[in-house]
Amino acid sequence: MMLCLIRSPEGQIIGAQRIWVEEDGTKPFAHLAPEVKELVERSNKRGLVHKKKAQVPSWLRERGGAVRLYPATGSSLGNGEGIETMLGVRLLVAARQMGRKIPVWAGVDAGGLEVMEIPGNVTDMMTFGDADAATSGIRKSGFGRGEEASRVFRERMRNRGGSRIFLPAKVDTDWLDVWNAYRQREAKIDERYAKIFPTSREAKQAASTPAPAAAEALAATEMPAVEQPATPPPQARPAQAMRPAG
Repeated sequence: MMLCLIRSPEGQIIGAQRIWVEEDGTKPFAHLAPEVKELVERSNKRGLVHKKKAQVPSWLRERGGAVRLYPATGSSLGNGEGIETMLGVRLLVAARQMGRKIPVWAGVDAGGLEVMEIPGNVTDMMTFGDADAATSGIRKSGFGRGEEASRVFRERMRNRGGSRIFLPAKVDTDWLDVWNAYRQREAKIDERYAKIFPTSREAKQAASTPAPAAAEALAATEMPAVEQPATPPPQARPAQAMRPAG
């Protein structure tokens, strides 16, 4: 279980959110068979099983609080809805932009994002919204709930320069999905090039083993073929997947 503190704009603790996870970090019941998952979901609705997340009272949203995953001590800040989503954003930006690590805050849900208060020292605001279906909005705006909340926040910040909004290119995904897709893609590439670009541990092990015969050495250093899809899926190319909302 993860326990995340929700702080008011003044920095006081005003609540907390519990996120239920398995020991290996995966979502609860992720490894169960589909028919067992269905049974768990039915039990969940009847209150027999802990939900993944504790519900956030409306009074917490009204106070403009946020889960401050990393302190906003500089001029930049990334914000969004879910805690896991914003952790994925931080990892994704660091992987794609040469180790750049931006502070990130989470509003817990779309309503929390809309009313989130930002410190005065922040001038570069980046809002990473969820790409929800267009029918999920609550204001008949034609936007999905995630984009709708991002736009409400940007409008509130208009007198401070607004906020740049980024949405995943694929509907019904968030930035944690994008990060997971990126990580899986990179893992496959690492496997294919492991012999040519070994890790430091693998290099030490290779140095301590006898040298292979000439023919074997040639085979081991040949560049493996890497299949390059003509049009990689959007979630596999997160930099291109970012599309500013108009």
